[in-house]
Amino acid sequence: LFGLFLAEGYVFTSVRISDARGAAIEKFLGPDFWKNLTEFFNEAAILIVKQFWLIGIVLLVLFGLSIISRGALLISLRTIKEGNKAEFKKQTKAGLAKFWKLLGLSVLLWLGNLPVMILWYFGLARPSGLLGGIGLALVFVYNILILLFRHYSYCFVVYDGANIFA
Repeated sequence: LFGLFLAEGYVFTSVRISDARGAAIEKFLGPDFWKNLTEFFNEAAILIVKQFWLIGIVLLVLFGLSIISRGALLISLRTIKEGNKAEFKKQTKAGLAKFWKLLGLSVLLWLGNLPVMILWYFGLARPSGLLGGIGLALVFVYNILILLFRHYSYCFVVYDGANIFA
């Protein structure tokens, strides 16, 4: 949160950041603006690092819920297509049953994309101009194909009960 106020003919700025527990860092950025701003960002970085474990846990939980919901959604689609009523609790349990396969498939697809991104970053991201643009376009097309492949592979794992290497 940034605040501007006027005092003695100067515009002063105040910066504040707070975490979920209410701990806050507030810095008056008066005449030594850049020095105080640097100190504020250093203190804010320390606060963020202290909260990093909490952010990591929240992101892992959200990632796990997205995998469970992906499986539940695919199973719900099949249930509705068969003419049956989809129940939230039942479909969520079925999605939870597919959790480890879908997690393994997500990791496998991510690992398949990792070398391409590394090669692009270290090999093609440095040259500018035509070569860099062609490399970026190829990585973009490759990622679109992986996205489509990922959807069909999730369906294959959920509907046919295949393992992640099939």
